[in-house]
Order: sequence, then structure tokens, then C-alpha cells
Amino acid sequence: MKIKAPVLLAIAFLGIWAAFYFGFDVSSVDHKRANEIRKQDLLITGIENIKMAADARLQEPQKAELKELMLSLQNSKSTPEKIESLKRISGFWFRSGEYELAGSSAEDIAKEQGTAEAWNDAGMNYFEGLNKLEDEKRRIFCFQSAEKAFQNAHSLDSKNPEHQLYQALCYVKVPGEEPMKGILMLRDLESKFPDYLPIQLNLVRLAIQTNQWDRAKSRLETILEKEKSNAEANCLMVEVLSQTNQLEKIEEFKKFCK
Repeated sequence: MKIKAPVLLAIAFLGIWAAFYFGFDVSSVDHKRANEIRKQDLLITGIENIKMAADARLQEPQKAELKELMLSLQNSKSTPEKIESLKRISGFWFRSGEYELAGSSAEDIAKEQGTAEAWNDAGMNYFEGLNKLEDEKRRIFCFQSAEKAFQNAHSLDSKNPEHQLYQALCYVKVPGEEPMKGILMLRDLESKFPDYLPIQLNLVRLAIQTNQWDRAKSRLETILEKEKSNAEANCLMVEVLSQTNQLEKIEEFKKFCK
């Protein structure tokens, strides 16, 4: 179906407005397709279907290792033993690249412990799927699960900005019907926690991803005024200077990039 001119104009205006107001563009994504999958609510398909597909991707040595881990879980006689077994199972799935199941096992731990830290750990397992997986349905499952986990973490510890930061990054990676939602959350968090370094560094990464080199450099200069030896900020500055052919300035930042 051909897109009508007014719709194209609106999309173009949104991109221009985002670049002007936020300092970086929103990467182009297939919002319509992402929305269609999100509306299906893949969480209702059940973890068993996901596990069956994951089992089929395992090699025989992995299957043997998993069998031992599951047997250990079944034989757990106390909550601490159960949690320890679940941690090993989560780690197994994570190493295997099955981030949905790594997150699911971590989520089982969070249900046992009921802490913000445990829910945040579950969210981070799912979040890794957004970074590493290419299959669209698997990514959307990770998105939905991570969103829920970070919301639970925030409800238990509302003073820690980390949970909201990663929730916002979920929306950045899977924009859906509200493409500016994640960016708006990041800017709101920045205003509430101006000295929280992870927010600043993520805004730098977004600027780099959208080729907003001046914006990225300006933010990094502000960060490095306060934390001159911060390794991550220095490495990002090296990247910015390399991409903008300012090679004469790189050495002073390389020595702190480790």
C-alpha cells in the first residue's frame, strides 16, 4: 500500500523535531511491524514453547549439562539450594545465547527473593536479548519480559534510577507506537538525576549511534571534567575523535581508555 503524502510529512516532521529538541535523531525502524508483534502479547504463548525451540538448538553436550542442572534443581531441599540451582541454570541459558530462558530462570529467583536487585537481574538477562538477538519475535518477548521486570524492580526501589534507565532503553530499542517514549524517559531521568553517570553515558552512545558527534563530544567533555580518568568516557571520546578526524587530541584520552 502506498503511504499518503500527509503521513510521510508527519514522519519527516517527527524526525526533524527529535533532532532539534533532543540533540539526536531516532533511528529508522519498522514501527508498524513491531507494533503488530507487540500487540500479540507474546508472553501468553508460554515459556514452554520457547524452551522447546531452545532445546532444539542445543548440542548433545549442552543437553547433558542441562539435564544435570535440572536434576539438581529437582533435588533442592531448601530455598537457598533452589536459588543456587536456578542461578546455574540461568547462567547456562545465558552462555547458550537463550536470553529468554536465562531471564525466565532469573525471574524465578526474583519471585523467591522479592527484591529489587533480583528483579533487576532478571530484567538485565532479558535486556541482553534485545542487544544480541536478531529474531524479531524473540526480541519482542525479551522486551515485554524486561519491561515487566524493571517495573517490578522500580516499584520495590523507586530511588534507584538504574531500573528506570533500562526500562527507558527498552523503549529506545523497541519504540513501538510511541517512538519518542524512551528518549523522553531518558531526558526526564537526566533532569532528576543529573549526576548519574550511566544516564549520561547512554545519551552519549545514542548520540554516537545517530552521528551527532558534536553532541556526543560536548556531553563527554562535561563528564570528563568531573571524572577525568573514567575509562568508558575516555574510550567513547577516542571513538568520537577518531570518527571526526581529530586525531591530534586522541592520545590524552587513550591513556585512560582501558
